[in-house]
Amino acid sequence: MKKNTQDTTNLFRVERRHTILAQLRREGKVFVNELSTSFNVSGATIRQDLAIMETQGLLTRTHGGAVEKTKTSIDIPLDERNTKRLPQKTAIAMKALEFVSDGDSLILDGGTTILEFTKILELSNRANVNVVLNFIPHITVLEKSNHIRMIVLGGSYDESLRSLVGLITVDSLSTLYADTAFISTTGISMEQGITCTSLMDAEVRKTILNRAKKKILLADSGKIGKNSFISVADLKQVDILITDWEIAESDYNMLVEFGLKVIVAPKLAP
Repeated sequence: MKKNTQDTTNLFRVERRHTILAQLRREGKVFVNELSTSFNVSGATIRQDLAIMETQGLLTRTHGGAVEKTKTSIDIPLDERNTKRLPQKTAIAMKALEFVSDGDSLILDGGTTILEFTKILELSNRANVNVVLNFIPHITVLEKSNHIRMIVLGGSYDESLRSLVGLITVDSLSTLYADTAFISTTGISMEQGITCTSLMDAEVRKTILNRAKKKILLADSGKIGKNSFISVADLKQVDILITDWEIAESDYNMLVEFGLKVIVAPKLAP
């Protein structure tokens, strides 16, 4: 019971910080006294939130509050990311399909590489596949499928992520267990492991990794050696990394020596 209480407290903390970040992106600045009243917590608690978020590169603290930090190249809109390195993402998705069999249960997170995988899964002959998801574009791809059953997680809709996130999402995941989880990332490094840009997204991905027998990371080679703001998991928590043919030999060797199984998707014929 004590552990459950602690987990819930941690999730509320993450949701509060996510809401602060969303407000900051809307308004450009936030104030400690207003946030303290809004969340019914002390000013010290809010200042601690802002201090931690500043170390994560999410904002810049000011006297009495914080202002929005200049956006980085990682904050590329989804529509633009959909076409970036598309041949690599398609090749990775094709290779990932080899790990799906008839009757499997899958958990998918969001992101453009996973979206390519979802499209290929829909076009495949895999039958009676159950797919758990929280990423709205996946629903558009699978809504008319007659061989894939969707289980859509509840939660709060985040427009920037186009995903359902939050305590309800995490609670829903905790009641499920799948054969395979396919997750994505905005950065992979030996030091920080798997990283992403959203506090709420990180909590969902952490839970996904605990709710599947096999964990497969899909990431194009451009993500290797890069860190994002929020740590999701150590590389040892995934079973397989599927990446593309452009991976540097030094990166490949480093990851294999670390103990990670790395599968390289070949370039597809035009």
